[in-house]
Amino acid sequence: MKRFIPFIFLAVALTAFVLWGREKLSEDRAKYSGTIEADEASLGSKAGGRVLAVNAKEGDTVKTGDLLIQLDSEVLEAQVRKAEAELERARQRQLELEKGARAQEINKAEALLEKARQQYLLLKNGPRKEDIQVAKANLDAARAEVQLAAVTEKRQQELMRSKNTTQENLDRARTEAIAAQKRLEAVEAELNRLLAGFRVEEIQAAKAQAEAATAELSLAREGTRTEQIAQSRAETMLAEAVLEKARADLKESAIVAPSEGVVESCRLNPGDLIEPNQTALTIILHTPLWVRIFVPESHLGKFPLKQKAGISVQSHPGRQFEGVAVQINRKAEFTPRNVQTPETRDDLVFGIKIEISDPDRVLRPGMVADVRLELYNISLNSY
Repeated sequence: MKRFIPFIFLAVALTAFVLWGREKLSEDRAKYSGTIEADEASLGSKAGGRVLAVNAKEGDTVKTGDLLIQLDSEVLEAQVRKAEAELERARQRQLELEKGARAQEINKAEALLEKARQQYLLLKNGPRKEDIQVAKANLDAARAEVQLAAVTEKRQQELMRSKNTTQENLDRARTEAIAAQKRLEAVEAELNRLLAGFRVEEIQAAKAQAEAATAELSLAREGTRTEQIAQSRAETMLAEAVLEKARADLKESAIVAPSEGVVESCRLNPGDLIEPNQTALTIILHTPLWVRIFVPESHLGKFPLKQKAGISVQSHPGRQFEGVAVQINRKAEFTPRNVQTPETRDDLVFGIKIEISDPDRVLRPGMVADVRLELYNISLNSY
């Protein structure tokens, strides 16, 4: 009997150690509950418009880039074309200013200046003697035409009384007499103008035109100012920004899926109008899925980021999903009423977000999940 006493003591000690290990394991292993959640995407258009087509309905599974809603883009396309034209005009204007005046433009400015100078000198120096002599000769010729027309008219009147001519010939003679008198008056006015010389206002106007032509030639030779080039470049940049915005607005006419997910709500029909930034449909994204648990302050230091966790749900008994802690709240709060922990509800807790790996996509938002965390990462096999 005495021979078995050491073995009895050994068995008792082993049993006590196993019980202590199980108790220690329960302390080092924590189980929490939470609800599986998923991110939602509320999709819309920053530009808004009329709905042309709706390619997704509630419950549909969509992939990244799928066209869900197409809006009318006619006006937006016109805005893009207008912005492209404005940009091209701004670029050509900038190019013109940077290159400066061409040789042909300088030659043209020189010719206009010479013409303006000659006109100014002509008015300043007054009429030439030759011009006055020509005007006097024209006046003598006009007077002779008047006399000839008067004699012709008188002869036609005498022939008309003797009925040796026609009324048409008499009328023609009278018309020629009147025309000759008008030409005489015009020639006399031209001669008087030459004799009187040019007015001061005409001379001053000619001088101003010559000065303006001089300034234009100077600008053409000096080229474009730096300030003008800088302003033109700024206008080009502004046109580029307007075009970029117009193109961005055009992209907003197509509402596409940002990621894989399931359409949660969509109540639009073709012909509906949506305002800018109005939610058109909502998608529940497949990834990431996550569950938030709340741990007491006494266990907070035992949950580092990237801590792995095992997750189980009632709808898939016996199956464990992998999870990893991706966020630990920086601020404490009281235990939520819908979460049960071994601690009292008056204890402060910290929220921990556990991201779930679900490659088969069998989990759904709203499921209640049990999360098991290893506080010390130990097991009975280590003893």
